[in-house]
Amino acid sequence: PLPDLPESLSTPEAREALGSPAVGALVGGIATRYHFAGSHDLYYTLPPYRNRVHSTRFYALAGIGNKDKQKSMKAFSIVPVASMGDSELETMRK
Repeated sequence: PLPDLPESLSTPEAREALGSPAVGALVGGIATRYHFAGSHDLYYTLPPYRNRVHSTRFYALAGIGNKDKQKSMKAFSIVPVASMGDSELETMRK
């Protein structure tokens, strides 16, 4: 099930209207660990989803200075896959 989404994304039709077929095709063909989106002045996250290699985490960030004071920044500590040990890689693939 989807998390509590903003009212403007409460229906499948509304979510489809915000999506991009080109981005959907790109995301389906690559295996990113993180997917960031913006431009609709909304902050929300989706549960991690499996791609063909490991899990991907999705974050939608609002624009800086948005009127509803939605979160527009988030700190991350991203470790490059090339720097991960075997146990970390195995955990990520589960």
